[in-house]
Amino acid sequence: MSKDRRILTDEEKKHVREKYKNCCYICELTLDGYENHEIQYDHIYAHASEIPGGEELDKFAPIHASTNPEKRNCHGGKGTKSWFEYKEEQLIKKKLKTISGLKDLCKSAKQCSFKKISDTEVELNGKHIPLYNQKLYGRDNLYFFDEIYIEYLENDNLIQLRPLEADKILPLTFHLRSSIQLLPSLGRLDTKENKIKIFDGQHKAVAQIVGNNKKSIPCIIFVDPDITTLQTTVFDAHSKFLQQRYKRSHIIGKLAEQYKAKVEQWEAIHGNAPYSEIDILKGEGKTKRRNFILASIRDELSNCGAFIEGKYNFEKDFVDTTKKKGARQNPMLWDNYERLISLFVNLEPVKETYDSPNNFRAPEIENLKHLLGLMYWFAIKDKWNHANPDSESHRLAVRYFYDKVFEVYGPILVKALRYSYEQKMDRALGGDEGLCYREQFSEDIKKRFARIFERLFKHGMWANPTYTETFRSTTSGPIAELFTKEGLDYIYLTRPE
Repeated sequence: MSKDRRILTDEEKKHVREKYKNCCYICELTLDGYENHEIQYDHIYAHASEIPGGEELDKFAPIHASTNPEKRNCHGGKGTKSWFEYKEEQLIKKKLKTISGLKDLCKSAKQCSFKKISDTEVELNGKHIPLYNQKLYGRDNLYFFDEIYIEYLENDNLIQLRPLEADKILPLTFHLRSSIQLLPSLGRLDTKENKIKIFDGQHKAVAQIVGNNKKSIPCIIFVDPDITTLQTTVFDAHSKFLQQRYKRSHIIGKLAEQYKAKVEQWEAIHGNAPYSEIDILKGEGKTKRRNFILASIRDELSNCGAFIEGKYNFEKDFVDTTKKKGARQNPMLWDNYERLISLFVNLEPVKETYDSPNNFRAPEIENLKHLLGLMYWFAIKDKWNHANPDSESHRLAVRYFYDKVFEVYGPILVKALRYSYEQKMDRALGGDEGLCYREQFSEDIKKRFARIFERLFKHGMWANPTYTETFRSTTSGPIAELFTKEGLDYIYLTRPE
């Protein structure tokens, strides 16, 4: 879209509405009853590759945009997606509401033409396919792999009993448009019926059929397997042998490795030419860019050695990644650590090259290390001692790091630090302006920040025994009410001595 947004005339708006039969481009429902100010006219394509032929006016579409809560506002919620992508997303969501699983898409399979030619080959619908055999205790387990047309597939009601988790389908759909499908769906061929029944991988199958309009899906098909054995195998695979999902800390680590690989690719092409984050992350979506930058910052913190009192690394010594129930060895959960970093840093890629004096990534790390040092000094030092969990000091530190407690005071702390900085520098910080992304904090700023941390963690409410159960709440509501009752807000944390 050009920088100067085109404003349609009333006649042009009428033409656009007539083209779409007086219906909203997104939901395809009528525009009747909507005033002119309740309808937006937007370019529906964001990229040249999406734009078909036609006049410039043909690239506009009418969209519900009413602020009346009793009317439709399809214009809200689009985010950074193009209108073309957003409409497609809404259509997929609408379709998913009508199905509960693969059984609704593939209700009854067509009979296939199947013939075993030899011990190593079968013929399926006229196509010759390799046949494999995995013998177990002397029993044959025959299977083959192929792209199976969906009219030959149906849900296996004897084995696949799990309902569809619709919230997983939409992101999986768009993921499979740009990524390789790592695992096929699994099914069995009943040669008495000559029908193929899918018992595993229904989410991938539904995503490909509904979201990507696939006419065939990759499948591993077992030939006349023992159903009882297969039922047991599938149950065990989804229970006691279920693999542990990647921890968020592992994913961030992999992203940091990918970012380094992108830098190496840049250097292989451009040699020693200075690069910026914009150069390295060109072509990546906004969320992916922010994740890469967060991963890079976290990797820098993790690998910078001891930076607290010359002997502690905050992440390695004080962040817990296990998420196991019961007593933790380290005080801060990984999710809260990542959230805290995200609130302090600049997660947008910067255009300045790494050697520019206006690139503040290096001092940002130093500033962040200082804030984490203050967290250690006032909330952990001489308090957290998992070897002596019954000590009063340890119980106090535990309260600081309860998940829902941190959820309440984390934003208050960040707001207080930003407000204090603004008061000192006599200028407001932008909403996306990272507190730490600037020249290294002055000694005066550091003292201001230390007072804020001290006020927060030395407040009398932490040691008040009447609040013990409130701190243990599994929701943040009661804790937020307690903070309000005690007047522990950013104003209290930043008020003069």
